[in-house]
Amino acid sequence: MHIFGKLVGFAAVSSAILMPSVAFAATQAGIAAGVSGSVAVSEGDRESKQAVVSGMDMLLGDKLESADASRMQILLLDETVFTVGPNSQLVIDEFVYDPNTDTGKLTANFTRGVLRYVSGKVASANPTNVTIKTRTATIGVRGTALFAVDDPETTEDQTFVGLLGPGANNDGNLRAGGMTVSNEMGSTDVLRAGFGTFIRPGMAPGPAIPTPPRITQAMQARLTGPVARGQNGGGQAGNQGGGQNQGGNQANDGGPQGGPQNAGGPAGGGSPKQAENAAGVGAAKTAGGAKKIAVPLKTVQKIDSQAFNATEEGAGISDAENPQQAINDMVEIAQELGFGTLPFGVAIPTAIETRWSNIGILDTHLTGPNPGGDGRFHVFYQNFGNFNSAPFAQLDADNVANGGSEVIGISQLNSGGVYRASLHNFRDRNLVGSTALSNEANARMRLIQNGQISRGPGGSTIVSGNVLADIQAPTGQAGNTWVGLEFDSTLSNITVVNQFQDNVNPANIQ
Repeated sequence: MHIFGKLVGFAAVSSAILMPSVAFAATQAGIAAGVSGSVAVSEGDRESKQAVVSGMDMLLGDKLESADASRMQILLLDETVFTVGPNSQLVIDEFVYDPNTDTGKLTANFTRGVLRYVSGKVASANPTNVTIKTRTATIGVRGTALFAVDDPETTEDQTFVGLLGPGANNDGNLRAGGMTVSNEMGSTDVLRAGFGTFIRPGMAPGPAIPTPPRITQAMQARLTGPVARGQNGGGQAGNQGGGQNQGGNQANDGGPQGGPQNAGGPAGGGSPKQAENAAGVGAAKTAGGAKKIAVPLKTVQKIDSQAFNATEEGAGISDAENPQQAINDMVEIAQELGFGTLPFGVAIPTAIETRWSNIGILDTHLTGPNPGGDGRFHVFYQNFGNFNSAPFAQLDADNVANGGSEVIGISQLNSGGVYRASLHNFRDRNLVGSTALSNEANARMRLIQNGQISRGPGGSTIVSGNVLADIQAPTGQAGNTWVGLEFDSTLSNITVVNQFQDNVNPANIQ
């Protein structure tokens, strides 16, 4: 699990980096990541227009403009993330952030194209301090994820602003998402994931409505479609959406805006974007060696000629390290920052959800029969799997947080063998007989039908749905692997295993 993973032993370095006396701290807002195609930055403190590449500092006043088939992410120092799609324009007008208190203020100006926003520390501390401006309205956020996209099917300069979550009944103890869209003519509150409002010049924002399928499809196409490679040397785009489906049914999600929504349908599991996600994320952990930990963004604002090399055993700064390493880690964070691989806003037929606290670097594993009875599959951080083709099971997102959650979704259950769900303590993989997973993690595992994905800083969870099994790891057991549940393709035979074993190599978990 890598979402702003914990960096052991890096506190002194991050403190030095964040000192106000450092010249760049006055103007730097964040860092560019996942750049694909052609993206340019100008204005602000820039003397001339420049091509954006992954790892470039993003400064206050930067005007970002993307071309056709291009996109990028901006990771701000408070862990806010903006994803900018093709033919888009964004300016970070104001950004003040105190990393000691996680307070500050953020104002961004989105003038065209497609944008996705995931809130960070500033919004978490005080959502009223975050404002996103569009051509025709202002969006006040409430600690949430949202998107804005120009309507492709109208000539009336119309934009749709949609709320992505988290939902009111999420199981991750996350603040429910919400936003107020306003202009001189009026305002509209959107309080439920999967709803949004149309805005256009000279008119008050429309009522909160379910996100239309055509809007969902337009957003997905622009954020996950083909990109122009190599023009900026930025490499592959990160996981800019992972084929998420932002429509769907949120009937049990709570909030005043009830009623069914129109689902856009799950995205194809064999898309290049999902392949990139599986390859990019899996590469961050090596089966036999150290598991790299993604650094909290506020600790890597600028490293100049130095770079970091972090493992769970320790971290340090080395002049000999190539600064590209820092860039790679930032891109890695961009790929995994809250954007999972499972379809959003639609029912997941079957899901395994794990949750834990107190200790970090735990991983969810699911093994089961391949379609047609040809051996067994193994879904975990090194092999995210595939939701819409064999093995029809996929890890939503990987997380190394000191406490959190993960979800593996299953679109269809294959006959011919048993499914087995486990939780592995990667941190203690070399400690035979470790009791940390049993005694310290407060680990839980749930088997759920027809729930929906909710994502936040703590990882992925399932909301609503029919809970078929909900178990707690027993205490007083030795082993770094908890085998929790077994079940068959009919879900009529669910077995609580609750056994512990040791696995040095997580790839060997059966």
